[in-house]
Amino acid sequence: MTGVTGVTSLEAAANTKTVTISTNPGTTTETISFVLNGTTYTTAVVAANTVTRSATEVSTVINALSGFSATSASGVVTITADTNEAIEIGTFAESASTTSTYTVADYKSVSFVDLE
Repeated sequence: MTGVTGVTSLEAAANTKTVTISTNPGTTTETISFVLNGTTYTTAVVAANTVTRSATEVSTVINALSGFSATSASGVVTITADTNEAIEIGTFAESASTTSTYTVADYKSVSFVDLE
């Protein structure tokens, strides 16, 4: 930041989180509920006993929301807050069983300090 005066610290906000689904759902009739930023959402029926299909259903719900986008691959959902707000996601539950494991990654923030 050469030429910029008065700035001693700069922090970049993280607006992406991942959720890893590591165990297949118990049945093909499962729906998955989760809480995103204080609101509960529920997927359509997963229709296949795979983590990939579960991740696809979660990302489909998130993509339908204003201000968020999501991708899924091999049981991992990557969520982006398009408006740069925080992403708080958790409280995953399945409708017919509790066989899947959901792991939410921490933010990977970047800080820039001593920019003098």
